[in-house]
Amino acid sequence: YIDSMVESFYERGKAFGITYLEDNIKHINNLISTLYNLHINFIECMNSHYKKAPEEIWVFSPQPLQSLISAWVRVNGGKVVAHEHGCGEGWCKNPIDPIFDFEYSDKFIAYTTENILNYEKWLSSNSIYLGKNCEFETIDDNSNVKAITKYPIKRNKIKNICIIGTTYRCDSMILSMQCHGLVLMNMHQKILESVKKLGYDIKLKIHPENSMDVFINYQDLDRSESIFSTLEMYDLFIFDSYQSTAFFHSLKNTDKPIIILDSNVNPINEFAKNSLSKRCSIIDIKFDEKGLLNIFDEQLKIAIDESVNLHSIEFEYQYHGG
Repeated sequence: YIDSMVESFYERGKAFGITYLEDNIKHINNLISTLYNLHINFIECMNSHYKKAPEEIWVFSPQPLQSLISAWVRVNGGKVVAHEHGCGEGWCKNPIDPIFDFEYSDKFIAYTTENILNYEKWLSSNSIYLGKNCEFETIDDNSNVKAITKYPIKRNKIKNICIIGTTYRCDSMILSMQCHGLVLMNMHQKILESVKKLGYDIKLKIHPENSMDVFINYQDLDRSESIFSTLEMYDLFIFDSYQSTAFFHSLKNTDKPIIILDSNVNPINEFAKNSLSKRCSIIDIKFDEKGLLNIFDEQLKIAIDESVNLHSIEFEYQYHGG
């Protein structure tokens, strides 16, 4: 099995014009061997612990353990159902997280029909993608998205701002597309300093699953226990990713102004970006020659002023449902 999988990997690379060195093949062989044995051992353990596998199981998303659980259920003739995680990725040009959901699932539940259309288009765009036999369903009918009325919202004067960051990752290998932790932390520090100069109070809420130390002054950190407490405490929120579950909650549970920092690491498609720009002020940020993200006082000032008047629910309705 392992030799055939390595051969398939090698042939797939050739189809895309990739030439692998002997060391590359050796490392791939070791990786596939490790993963294969992990799956086999997991299945044997589950079979010995339980009398039988479930006929159908709903797995979380997207985690490596999902493939193990799915393999166990499928080997025993069962069906696997998965669902969108956080904000989903129907708005992405190239969805990354769901790729394993589609491969390891018989059915995938998406928030909206728009997400399903984007996933199906993405899967059919290249023969390298697996999961084409996955069945899609939605939990929401958003077919009347064009009929949405945009109501003006009276908002408080902006005084307190919170940066809600994604995880600070070190030199680790992850599936999600995001910047190195030190790059994000450096940008967050710049924003803290800039926003204070603009006359606002600001805190940084760090992600609870960081994999590295945080080099931000303690007094600049938000200590609220949950994202829902955070949403109540501040007047405006700054996010560094579209993928954040916290971003999903901010769209669903508050009408307060939002700023998105778009580094184009995981590009949003143009239609989705146009819809989101009616709800959030989007700052396009670039990497400098040192690999750091540049953001300027004037960009933040303009974004804060603009965000107060953005209140459309078009993006939320399109990709998350009504």
